Amino acid sequence: MHVESQLPDQNKLLDMGGVCAASRWDQLLEAQTDVFLPHEIEFFLSDKAWAKAGSVLDVGCGNGYYLSKLKTFFPQKRYTGIDISPRLIEIANTAGQADGIRYQAADFFDYVPREQHDIVLMRLIVQHMRGIGDILDRAANLIKDDGRVVVIEPDPEHFANHPQTPVFDALLQAVADHATSNARNKGNLARLGMGLDAVPGWRLVGHVRKTVPHTGPFANTRLLQMLRLWIDILEGAGEIDFPFDDARCEIDSWSQNQTAYNQIGIQIMVLERAA
Repeated sequence: MHVESQLPDQNKLLDMGGVCAASRWDQLLEAQTDVFLPHEIEFFLSDKAWAKAGSVLDVGCGNGYYLSKLKTFFPQKRYTGIDISPRLIEIANTAGQADGIRYQAADFFDYVPREQHDIVLMRLIVQHMRGIGDILDRAANLIKDDGRVVVIEPDPEHFANHPQTPVFDALLQAVADHATSNARNKGNLARLGMGLDAVPGWRLVGHVRKTVPHTGPFANTRLLQMLRLWIDILEGAGEIDFPFDDARCEIDSWSQNQTAYNQIGIQIMVLERAA
C-alpha cells in the first residue's frame, strides 16, 4: 500500500515565499540547534554507525546552521544538505560552504544524489510529512546497503512548563489536532517509533529519548527566542485560529519568573534495512 508522505502543497507552515517567513525560519532553525545540539552530539558520540559513516545526507537542512555545527564536531565526514526552500538554501550558501559540505535546493522525493550515503538524517522534518511508508522507501534509494536512517523529532509526552502555561499548552494541543486532521505525522509523534518499526523491510535498531531541561528566568535566552518565533510562524501561517497574543503574553510573563522551569523531550530513532 502506498502511504502519502510528501510535504502537502497546502502546508502553509513551511511556506518560505515571503521574506519575513524565511527570516523567522532562519532564526528559529538557529535557536533550535543551539537548544538541542548538545544532547544530539551526546548521542552521535556514542553511536557506532555514526562513528564509521563517511557521508551524511541532511534532509530538510534549512539554513545549513545545523550541518555547520555537526561539521565542527565531526570534520572527517562529507555532508550534503537538501531543502525544498531555495530561500533557505541561499542563506546556507551565503553563510559559506565549508569544505566537506554541499547544499542543494531539492525535494526529498525527487533528489538524485551524487552518491549513496551512509546516513540519511531527517531532523524535525518527518513531523511535517504525511505517513511514513514511502519516506523510508525513498530513503532506501539514498543509502548504501548497510546505511541507516536517523530520525530526530520532539517527544511531546515529555514537554512541561512550571509554573504551568495553560494558554501555551492549549496552542500545542491545537497544533497537534490540526496536524491530525491533515494526516501529518506531527499529530502522532508519541507513537512515531512504533510506526517506523512497523514498516515492512525496516527495523528500528535504536530509539533514544532525552529530556532537555532548562531553569529560568528565561529573558534573552535561546529558549524564549525559540518559543516566541514558533508562535510567530504559526500565526503567520494562518492555519490555526488561536489567540496568539495571549500565548505570547503568557510566555513572556512565565519567562521572567525566578522559578520558571521548562523541559522538552526529543527522540532519536535509528533504522536499518531488515535482513
